Amino acid sequence: MAFNSFSFWLVFPLIFGIYWLIPSKWNQWRKVFLVLASYLLYMNWKPAFALVLLGVTLITYWGGVFA
Repeated sequence: MAFNSFSFWLVFPLIFGIYWLIPSKWNQWRKVFLVLASYLLYMNWKPAFALVLLGVTLITYWGGVFA
């Protein structure tokens, strides 16, 4: 979903609002929500690329854990 598309400007306020509705003491859940939302937005464009995004996510996560 491109930043200059009409559908982005419909979805962005919803995601932004839900993020700030999650209490700050549940910061981990905020991060999980953003990752899930980004996966859904990415899959909206081409679902097969979600596997690429999953691979990048796992490599980045494990790189941070073992660094």
